Amino acid sequence: MVVVYILLGILAVLLLYICFLAICSLCVDPKKEYEKNSRFYRTLLTALLPLL
Repeated sequence: MVVVYILLGILAVLLLYICFLAICSLCVDPKKEYEKNSRFYRTLLTALLPLL
């Protein structure tokens, strides 16, 4: 039963992270062409890669 709680906790954290990414992406203007990458958004996107 403990394993189920751990898996549910991991799933909840992952869903919260995805919601946080969605909220942060609302601030990005899709019509504007950005000349350089934002360190903030790059860090957000690459933070999850080692876990995948």
